[in-house]
Amino acid sequence: MTQQLQNTPSASKAAVRRQSQPLAEVVSVLVRKWFQDTLEAAKSGNSEQMGVLSSMLDAGYGCTADPQQAKFWAHKAAAPQSNA
Repeated sequence: MTQQLQNTPSASKAAVRRQSQPLAEVVSVLVRKWFQDTLEAAKSGNSEQMGVLSSMLDAGYGCTADPQQAKFWAHKAAAPQSNA
């Protein structure tokens, strides 16, 4: 970003600084979004996403760790799916 600021007019340098976020914060937001998307897909019956959700819940990846919910989704993912 330093090189980017050197090539930016001074009025725009302040705007670039205000818009930038630490990478860890950006990644954290995206991981939480991934968790929410995975949860929605799992609730919709996607068994592959149920397994992913189980792993995320177990590790606390994108959410607060919840071993009981992780176990629930792991069992649900492993259950035979109805084609009805």
